[in-house]
Amino acid sequence: MPQILHRHQRLIFILSVLPAVFFLFALDSPDNTGFTYSMKMLSVPLAIIFFGYTWRHIDFFREVTSSSIKPWGAATVYYMLALLFGWPCLMGVNALIPSKEKVTIKGYVVSKALRESRRNVYTTHEVVIEEITTKRRVTYDYDEARYNQIQVGDFVEDEFKVGGLGFAFRWKL
Repeated sequence: MPQILHRHQRLIFILSVLPAVFFLFALDSPDNTGFTYSMKMLSVPLAIIFFGYTWRHIDFFREVTSSSIKPWGAATVYYMLALLFGWPCLMGVNALIPSKEKVTIKGYVVSKALRESRRNVYTTHEVVIEEITTKRRVTYDYDEARYNQIQVGDFVEDEFKVGGLGFAFRWKL
């Protein structure tokens, strides 16, 4: 088993990252809902999986890497990446489990900002809204047309679906 995984490690990594990248760009949620939940829910099971697997097959990994430290370093890196990419996948599971609930977030626009990527590949249109009920500030990413319509001080009302795991979201696509 470890020989097969070692031989196809790049393919396995790519296939595990693709859904996470898709859901990261396809879903929008208020205040990155689900991030803390995913860290709490996934950290222990993923640690058991990655470090348990490394411990179980340590002889094979020592033979392949000619080191006793590198397998544990690799397990730690893959564990951290799995935690990072687990969050968008969990949000995707939330969005794919049907629920008819909706939540409306209402508030006043506090500020607007254009954020460009490092290489100017894309621009995000961020709007910070202070919710009426909780008085907390939430940042949303709008499309360009909606961003240009909104002014600081405007009252904004946004509707989100509630997924099967209880997180509010909306599809960007």
